[in-house]
Amino acid sequence: MNSRQVREYLDSFINKEYHLHTIKSSAFSLQNIKYLLNLMGNPQDQLKMIHVAGSKGKGSTCALIASILHAAGKRVGLYTSPHLYDVTERIRILGYTNGQGVFKDAISEKEFCEGVEVLKPLIEKVGKLSYFEILTALAFFYFEKQNVDWVVLETGLGGRLDTTNVGRTKVCAITSIGLEHRNILGDTLEKIACEKVSIVKNAQQKVVIAPQDKSVESVIKKHCEQ
Repeated sequence: MNSRQVREYLDSFINKEYHLHTIKSSAFSLQNIKYLLNLMGNPQDQLKMIHVAGSKGKGSTCALIASILHAAGKRVGLYTSPHLYDVTERIRILGYTNGQGVFKDAISEKEFCEGVEVLKPLIEKVGKLSYFEILTALAFFYFEKQNVDWVVLETGLGGRLDTTNVGRTKVCAITSIGLEHRNILGDTLEKIACEKVSIVKNAQQKVVIAPQDKSVESVIKKHCEQ
């Protein structure tokens, strides 16, 4: 598959990023992404990951964390969304100058196309996948293949049912939480906080939180204690 064919193929899947004002929470599930990753051999389970959720500052927080790890000599994969100019910008390895666009450390066009082509039979077997689910699976596939030391992972939306919430993350970070996407995440800060903090899934994870509204902080602490 060439670049045009790969992008046309990806665009044939629903992109929920274009429908956030009308889509409902019932449209989100981890079932299909887990099925796809299982068919792939669960590459996410081989990666050490730092997972970042929140309403504001997720992308910049991810970039800062990745830069610190890179400066410490680590090989760092960075997965963020959305992209500015080209979809390949979402999947990067800091210091790995292989891309051709704005971010020279982005996955190369050749690697991007080859990755989609490798995953295509598995994608077809699952069927009902979204644009973001396929890109997330591709990122895990690429980072495992490139043998990175760490992956810094930005949630797409919310946390509990976000496609990125499938890995065994070592550290969870929660940036400032505010009212957003109420039709999907809930109409109060507390409900939204419940969705975001659900990236914390076990007692072995370290959790770092930004200063929060007291009601939000209470929700986060209660979840972590449980």
